[in-house]
Amino acid sequence: MADKKVSLRNFIYRELFKAALLPLFVIAVTLLSLYFIRNRPGYGSCLGDSKRS
Repeated sequence: MADKKVSLRNFIYRELFKAALLPLFVIAVTLLSLYFIRNRPGYGSCLGDSKRS
């Protein structure tokens, strides 16, 4: 099995992506999807919320 030489820059970038950027991306996508699901028309009516004037 041959040893692969990995540059320090590539190693740091890959580890930073796995440790920090990927979880932040997952959290951001989750929050955005929850926001749009919550604010779609008709969401409140299926939960029994009614707008009273």
